[in-house]
Amino acid sequence: MKTRISGKQISMSDLMFSISEAMDVAHHKLALHQLRTAYICWKMAEEAKLPPSQIEKLFLAAMLHDIGAFTAQEKISHYEFEAEDCESHCLRGELIFSQVPWLAPSAKMVRLHHTPWCRCNEPIDAPDVMEAQMLMLAEMLEREIDRDTHILNQSPGLRVKMRNRAGSILHVRVVELFLCISEREAFWLELTRPNLMSFLKYKGPVQHIYGDVAAALKMEEFFTAIIDFRSKYTASHTAGVSACTSSLGTLLGLPESERVELELAATLHDLGKIGVPNEILEKPGKLTRQEFAMIKMHSYLTFTLLDSVGGLEEVARIAGSHHEKLDGSGYPFHIESDEISTSSRILAVSDVFTALAEDRPYREGLPPKQIKRIMQDMVTKQHLDGRIVDTLLGNVDEVVRAMKVRQQQWTERYYSVLLMTNGSLGSLH
Repeated sequence: MKTRISGKQISMSDLMFSISEAMDVAHHKLALHQLRTAYICWKMAEEAKLPPSQIEKLFLAAMLHDIGAFTAQEKISHYEFEAEDCESHCLRGELIFSQVPWLAPSAKMVRLHHTPWCRCNEPIDAPDVMEAQMLMLAEMLEREIDRDTHILNQSPGLRVKMRNRAGSILHVRVVELFLCISEREAFWLELTRPNLMSFLKYKGPVQHIYGDVAAALKMEEFFTAIIDFRSKYTASHTAGVSACTSSLGTLLGLPESERVELELAATLHDLGKIGVPNEILEKPGKLTRQEFAMIKMHSYLTFTLLDSVGGLEEVARIAGSHHEKLDGSGYPFHIESDEISTSSRILAVSDVFTALAEDRPYREGLPPKQIKRIMQDMVTKQHLDGRIVDTLLGNVDEVVRAMKVRQQQWTERYYSVLLMTNGSLGSLH
């Protein structure tokens, strides 16, 4: 599927691979969990001779099936078979999938991927039920793999475990499909190959989904849910930064193409925080050196995840440099003023301004006079661009109004998601 609205084309399939990777970097136990699950689903779907469109739907569901589990703690709890409530994250996943037109067809599979066959209220031949059962088996199998033992020494036991779940937990037909594909050593060796992501990108069933920057911006709810909805303290942060950058881009006369690109960079600037544990993001006291090192990692992770997506190279540079400073003392690249674009400078100012005004676990939002003083001091120290800060402070009422409208919308959305998914967002608070 291709969408051509305007401007350069973005590989949306590459972006989904990056999102999947970002979700699984939160803990070493989760590395490649979703992509391995997707590989298993792909092979079962081929064995079942499903049509290519249905294989693509299942693959997309599998590679992002944990999107409703917002924290590393929640993911690990599910991964280690310790979670008592699997329903909430399945409902959240369905809700998030439904916001993106080309992911919406996979939403039902995500909702049902923890529903045992004995509790399924639909026949196996009903739309997407067989695929949801494939996803359930694949996800269970991947969690059973011992990463410290050679896969070929585990495969016979893993086959027995899945066979023993036929009938009550998994439909017999799905287990039979798995037993067919798992007879071959090649299946297991391919599943555990270290370059699985590259293999799936170029050989897998999802390779040709494209859109432009405007199309990517329409996924704002999708991105915000996985980046900001992990905590009430960050629920509307990206919304505030995005509204601020949009206002400043207009006030400073950026061309429309640059403003749209900047807004997408603002929407994705904290993508790398998916890899930072919630106990650090929500810590009420001072961070240790180790904890701050993990925080500093997030902007580099944002850059690497986006830079691997065809068509997002400039967005990656803007988003990845939002903690750089004009004197070169920022992070992670320590670039100086002549290497920092106007868009990157706008994003840096917007991020600081939004963060200072927000409530954080360790303090309440600061009053306007103090924010002004802090930002002017950062200009003096050559940390922020003086022209952009002056533009912000000279139009602060207008900018803040735009920010409040956008942030209120996302705060309301955050709590509506909480209510629509059994009143729980896991261990977010």
